[in-house]
Amino acid sequence: MPDPKLKYPTYEALAQAFATGELDMNKYVLVLDNDCCTLDYRGDDMDEDEAYEHCARLFHGNGYADFGDAVRAAGIPCEWC
Repeated sequence: MPDPKLKYPTYEALAQAFATGELDMNKYVLVLDNDCCTLDYRGDDMDEDEAYEHCARLFHGNGYADFGDAVRAAGIPCEWC
Protein backbone atom coordinates (compact mmCIF):
# COMPACT_ATOMS: atom_id res chain seq x y z
CA MET A 1 0.00 0.00 0.00
CA PRO A 2 1.53 3.35 -1.02
CA ASP A 3 2.42 5.69 1.83
CA PRO A 4 0.52 8.97 1.24
CA LYS A 5 3.01 10.87 3.42
CA LEU A 6 5.73 10.37 0.80
CA LYS A 7 6.15 12.88 -1.99
CA TYR A 8 6.30 10.00 -4.49
CA PRO A 9 4.15 7.23 -2.99
CA THR A 10 4.35 4.92 -6.03
CA TYR A 11 6.90 3.84 -8.61
CA GLU A 12 4.73 5.52 -11.23
CA ALA A 13 4.99 8.86 -9.41
CA LEU A 14 8.73 8.35 -8.99
CA ALA A 15 9.16 7.52 -12.69
CA GLN A 16 7.18 10.62 -13.64
CA ALA A 17 9.38 12.79 -11.39
CA PHE A 18 12.48 11.52 -13.19
CA ALA A 19 10.86 11.84 -16.63
CA THR A 20 9.87 15.46 -16.05
CA GLY A 21 13.23 16.40 -14.53
CA GLU A 22 11.71 17.11 -11.12
CA LEU A 23 14.29 14.64 -9.82
CA ASP A 24 17.72 15.03 -11.40
CA MET A 25 19.05 11.69 -12.69
CA ASN A 26 22.56 12.92 -11.96
CA LYS A 27 21.78 13.45 -8.26
CA TYR A 28 19.27 10.74 -7.36
CA VAL A 29 19.45 6.99 -7.81
CA LEU A 30 17.03 4.25 -6.77
CA VAL A 31 18.91 1.69 -4.69
CA LEU A 32 17.35 -1.77 -5.10
CA ASP A 33 17.50 -4.39 -2.38
CA ASN A 34 15.55 -7.53 -1.59
CA ASP A 35 13.77 -5.99 1.41
CA CYS A 36 13.44 -2.32 0.46
CA CYS A 37 14.12 0.15 -2.35
CA THR A 38 15.19 3.65 -1.42
CA LEU A 39 16.41 6.80 -3.08
CA ASP A 40 20.00 7.83 -2.57
CA TYR A 41 21.15 11.41 -3.09
CA ARG A 42 24.49 11.83 -4.87
CA GLY A 43 24.64 15.63 -4.96
CA ASP A 44 27.21 17.62 -3.00
CA ASP A 45 24.97 20.24 -1.39
CA MET A 46 23.75 18.08 1.56
CA ASP A 47 25.66 16.10 4.13
CA GLU A 48 24.99 12.36 4.43
CA ASP A 49 22.44 12.65 7.26
CA GLU A 50 20.52 15.46 5.54
CA ALA A 51 20.44 13.51 2.28
CA TYR A 52 19.17 10.37 4.05
CA GLU A 53 16.34 12.25 5.77
CA HIS A 54 15.48 14.12 2.57
CA CYS A 55 15.24 10.92 0.53
CA ALA A 56 13.25 9.15 3.25
CA ARG A 57 10.50 11.76 2.74
CA LEU A 58 10.48 11.25 -1.03
CA PHE A 59 10.12 7.50 -1.65
CA HIS A 60 10.32 4.06 -0.05
CA GLY A 61 9.61 0.77 -1.81
CA ASN A 62 9.25 -2.78 -0.56
CA GLY A 63 12.11 -4.43 -2.39
CA TYR A 64 11.61 -7.21 -4.90
CA ALA A 65 7.94 -7.50 -3.92
CA ASP A 66 7.42 -4.20 -5.80
CA PHE A 67 9.13 -5.31 -9.01
CA GLY A 68 5.83 -5.64 -10.91
CA ASP A 69 4.79 -2.12 -9.89
CA ALA A 70 8.13 -0.75 -11.05
CA VAL A 71 7.91 -2.53 -14.40
CA ARG A 72 4.35 -1.33 -14.97
CA ALA A 73 5.41 2.23 -14.09
CA ALA A 74 7.94 1.96 -16.92
CA GLY A 75 5.08 1.10 -19.27
CA ILE A 76 5.85 -2.61 -19.59
CA PRO A 77 2.88 -4.97 -19.17
CA CYS A 78 3.68 -7.81 -16.80
CA GLU A 79 2.21 -10.43 -14.53
CA TRP A 80 3.53 -12.87 -11.91
CA CYS A 81 3.66 -16.57 -12.80
